[in-house]
Amino acid sequence: MTAGSEGSVIDERFELLERLGGGGMGLVWRARDIVLHRDVALKEVRPPDPELLRLRPDAAEMLRKRVLREAVSLARISHP
Repeated sequence: MTAGSEGSVIDERFELLERLGGGGMGLVWRARDIVLHRDVALKEVRPPDPELLRLRPDAAEMLRKRVLREAVSLARISHP
């Protein structure tokens, strides 16, 4: 996924509607899933040290797994 801006469509599926916040790991967007027709939260991950990920593929894989675990955990939460 590449860096987005309001109105951008990510992976031909998620339209970025509003930036909700951000921190050391990236940004969180309110987005519209144009396939399932529902609003979702979408995290745009920005690694704290991109150079480290380039030099150490194992660090990149660890970050990928961490983000995936977070996504799976959050997907299980039901919010009204």
